[in-house]
Amino acid sequence: MTTLINKSVCIFFLLSLIIILLAPTFSHSKVVKDISINSQPIGAKVFLLQGRKQTLIGTTPFIYKASFHSNISVIRMALSKSGYENHELKVSASQKTVNASLKPLPLIEDPASHKNPRHREIQKKVNAVIEPVIRELLEKPDLADIDSVDLIKIKEGGSHLYIELSLSMTRPKDTLKDPVASQDEMVAQKLWGQLGEALVLPVAETTRGVDDIDGILLEVRFNTQYTLFNVNHKVETTNETKCVPGYRYELGPDFYGNLTTRTIYEPCLHRKTETKTKVKFDPIVDRKKGKSIIRYFLPFEILAKRHPSEGLFEKISFVYTDAKGKELLRQGNLPNKIE
Repeated sequence: MTTLINKSVCIFFLLSLIIILLAPTFSHSKVVKDISINSQPIGAKVFLLQGRKQTLIGTTPFIYKASFHSNISVIRMALSKSGYENHELKVSASQKTVNASLKPLPLIEDPASHKNPRHREIQKKVNAVIEPVIRELLEKPDLADIDSVDLIKIKEGGSHLYIELSLSMTRPKDTLKDPVASQDEMVAQKLWGQLGEALVLPVAETTRGVDDIDGILLEVRFNTQYTLFNVNHKVETTNETKCVPGYRYELGPDFYGNLTTRTIYEPCLHRKTETKTKVKFDPIVDRKKGKSIIRYFLPFEILAKRHPSEGLFEKISFVYTDAKGKELLRQGNLPNKIE
């Protein structure tokens, strides 16, 4: 009987030891699962955060196959949508769904920010007609690439007032298949194609009735890469010792025993130190990221004369500058004091 009890105790302790040893294996095994990512409003870009690295993984709503180091691990995500505050959150391995509510940002300039009383009154009128429609406009699929929108405000150019729309977005992914147009012109045309019909024209039609407003200014900033070429030079100085040939004279007997002087050629009669200078050139190619800018101008008078079937790109003015501020392309002229 005692032997049986001892065996049972041993078995119990062995099983306990096995469970203790295997517990970390169960809790730290990799977990891969589908997680439903949702936001209010929809259409937010979702980034996976890994240290300083941000990887775009989708646009809400979508299903994300998440990978966790263990069933107690968490991953970090960030949601971004133009017109709303960025939203960061942690997602645990136990979650099946993520629901994020994004906080709206102000999109229109506060009239009180203007020092000029006339400008304050006009900004109030502009706000009254734009505010009800601007968020709905930004929800359009054509505007999904917009990363951020500055406050919409009136701006003075010479003796005229304009509505300024300023935003940042990613570079157009598709280029227009026009063998005649340059790459710069295709970029300018592509961006206007995305933003003109979807954003600028609706804002123009909404605000044309506001007194003293003469047009729309659209500033688009987009990511680009540029290359800097430079040459480093290095001066190297070396000392070299060279042999100097020559003749030496030696006193000695000749064939007949008479004392005479003989001339002997020496290939290295003596050594001379020379200093040599050499310049080495090292070309450097440095790739940098920056923001190119295209400023478009749509005067209201064009809209009044335009036939509905006519395109606008050939009629508007724009200036395209690269990330270093160099002008790449120009069509027409922007209003005074705007460029």
